[in-house]
Amino acid sequence: MTHTVLSPSTIGAPSCPISLESRLGGVVDLLTVWRRRAVSRRQLLAMDDRMLHDIGLDRVTAWDEARKPFWMA
Repeated sequence: MTHTVLSPSTIGAPSCPISLESRLGGVVDLLTVWRRRAVSRRQLLAMDDRMLHDIGLDRVTAWDEARKPFWMA
């Protein structure tokens, strides 16, 4: 009976692990996106109908977007 030894190269995984700095950078990027969404959605609620019309939205669409949780695109 033959046993196959699995190594990163045999299973297609990268040979070097992702660095802690890279992971932290990804987390910071995600938090930044979430923060921008939250701010943008609050700004939509503050806009009057004329401003919404200028950006191509109506009140209902703006309300629907603003009600989404920050983690939803």
